[in-house]
Amino acid sequence: MKKFLLLLTLLMVVVISFSITKLETIEFDKDISFTATSVNSILEDYDIEEGKYVGEIDIKLAIRQMGNLGYFSSIDFILNEEQGLLKFLITYNPIIRDYAIEIDGDKLVNKDIIKDSIEVQTGLPLNVNNYKDILKQINNLYSSKGYPYISIDSNLNLSGDNLSLDEYETKDTKYSSDTLVLIIKEYSLWDLKLTDDFQYLDKEEIKNRVQFNFRKDWKDKFFLFRSPKKETYPSNESMQKLIGTLREMPYFSENTTINFEEIDIEDNIGGELLLVIGGEMPKFLDGEKQLDSINIEGNNYIEDFRIRDNLEITDNATISNLDVLKSIDKINQLYKENEYLFTEVQIDYLDKILTFNIKEKKIGNVEITKEATAKTQDYIVDSFVHMKKDDPANSKYLRNTVTAFTGSGFYEDVELLPTSMEEEYVNFSLKPIESTKRGKLMGGINWEMPKEKPWYYGFSGYAEVNMPNPFGYGQTFGINTEINPLKEEYKVGLTYDVIKLFKSDVNLGVGFDYKYTPKGLFNDTLNATVTNQISFNVSPRYQISDFSYITNSVSYDYYNTKDKGDISQGSGSIGYLYNSLDSPYRPYNGEYFSSSVFGAANFENFSNNYYGLNLEGKFFRSFYKFTSGTRLKVGYANDSTANDLFGYLVGGMNSVRTYTSAKRGDTNFLFNTELMYEVAKTPVPIDLFTFFDYGNAENDFTKLLNDPLYSFGAGVKLTVPFLGQLRFEYGWNKELIGGFTFGFGQVF
Repeated sequence: MKKFLLLLTLLMVVVISFSITKLETIEFDKDISFTATSVNSILEDYDIEEGKYVGEIDIKLAIRQMGNLGYFSSIDFILNEEQGLLKFLITYNPIIRDYAIEIDGDKLVNKDIIKDSIEVQTGLPLNVNNYKDILKQINNLYSSKGYPYISIDSNLNLSGDNLSLDEYETKDTKYSSDTLVLIIKEYSLWDLKLTDDFQYLDKEEIKNRVQFNFRKDWKDKFFLFRSPKKETYPSNESMQKLIGTLREMPYFSENTTINFEEIDIEDNIGGELLLVIGGEMPKFLDGEKQLDSINIEGNNYIEDFRIRDNLEITDNATISNLDVLKSIDKINQLYKENEYLFTEVQIDYLDKILTFNIKEKKIGNVEITKEATAKTQDYIVDSFVHMKKDDPANSKYLRNTVTAFTGSGFYEDVELLPTSMEEEYVNFSLKPIESTKRGKLMGGINWEMPKEKPWYYGFSGYAEVNMPNPFGYGQTFGINTEINPLKEEYKVGLTYDVIKLFKSDVNLGVGFDYKYTPKGLFNDTLNATVTNQISFNVSPRYQISDFSYITNSVSYDYYNTKDKGDISQGSGSIGYLYNSLDSPYRPYNGEYFSSSVFGAANFENFSNNYYGLNLEGKFFRSFYKFTSGTRLKVGYANDSTANDLFGYLVGGMNSVRTYTSAKRGDTNFLFNTELMYEVAKTPVPIDLFTFFDYGNAENDFTKLLNDPLYSFGAGVKLTVPFLGQLRFEYGWNKELIGGFTFGFGQVF
């Protein structure tokens, strides 16, 4: 009897489940025209059409697939078998009338860029699938910009089976309940947290060494010393560098963990993460051990006593594993302070003797890869490489190589990377990136009020265009001009410079100048009125070591004068030059020193001659976003006649600024200093700067300090492609008379 009842029940369930109804009408209680094509396609797939028979199972399967379209919170149905009516009961997701993006952070990605990357369907119910795609697109956008650490929320509220939009309010804007608000929280890296074995390390020392701008420390800095806010956010690049630096320390093992922990700081915008380091350190000693003596082996570049002075342990002491790790760390730091790279330290503890076996590295093979479009000849490229095989793996060789490339003006950048490491050697790849700029423009413009001529006669200035390495043979071509309509002075010049002349260690410079003064200009040097002047000079330089040269020059000058006829004069000099500035256009670091003795004589009368000495030094250093630059220049000349053949000029846009005329004398000194603050480095570098200039020129050197010229002021510099550096500055002279100057290029 029981079996019969069971079979009867199952039969009834099957009959009911597979009962079918012929459909006469299919209705929807809400408008679905925006997705009618997709809904009808689903119904057709299940033969749910007017005039056809349908079962409840097919209807339920179709409803499930219709729900996957993403527009509906719920779908139910009523099936009237007598009338053949199938009616779908639809509950929309909330209808989106508008949408907005709110960024909780420092806007690492511009809102407009985010909006351009997503597509929100407005005027329709929220499509859950579209919503998920939007979240994915925003995450991908941030990741493509290098900032993957974000979270995305919205004012979407799930209550039971229904979705709704809540009102949302910021301190500036209130959004209604028909606006989808996407809320992007950007996470900065707040601080470092050390746990487990690492809790005994100095957290602040670790932070200083990884050189990441933790938000907590950034907020405590004076605003001028703060880096850009974006640098407090963990980017792909910064985290790769940070973790790489951490793993270079001897404290990290396979069982060390590096994770993020979210925290909440009330007075900080955006989200905050802690970088949490924990787990186990490498084990060299179990527990505390007695130490009788320390051995140091393998060190050729740094003396034993220097290494011992830096160790955390001494002979005849009790030591722990952490003491050994700290000593390894101190040795690594000592080598890095002396610029030795890739040094390894191995440990051996036996019979109460602790041995530090130091593996020092040498420079191995340097593989140079030129761009496909590179035109510079190999012998020119090779001359810039200051790292040779078997040299110590010291960063000064790498730095000198990079400086040689970028300081030549031929290259925009140099990619210098280690490629592999052997027992004794580190191999490198070097890829110089040639400059795509066809020329550099330098110059300046001054203006003074004309007394008897139109205002535009008051403009005067000079301009210089250099074309570095146009053919790849180390040549630089230049043209320069000076124009002063008020004084009727016009000058044009041509220059040519080549390095590694005929593949030798000789560099050669050649120059030609022509100056025209139609009404004649009195020349103090000649004691005559000159109408035409032609100059020609040749300046060979011999390289004696990295950045060091023996310099000399020979020149010929021809003057056409109104009162003395034609005059010819020859001059020459020999000296020494050291130049390690990292850029000839906008130096950040480096030194420059030159010295020379010079002389000249009149070809018509050799008794008319002069000789003298020049010294000049420059020093540039950068600290954070500040760069300080200083120049000191002194000179002395001795004339053999009363004709005053030679004179130094001090005063003007490239010596003591704000002065439009210069002082002249047989001796001079000039001091310039600037302090620059980097406002932006890309896409157009912008620097704010202050300056102070001080100098004088006198015939009697004992009077150089009696009545000097000096000026001070401030300005802004923009480094523009092709044009080079543009200067806008305002300064005051010693009489506190102010003046504006516009110029091209560096003052020094």
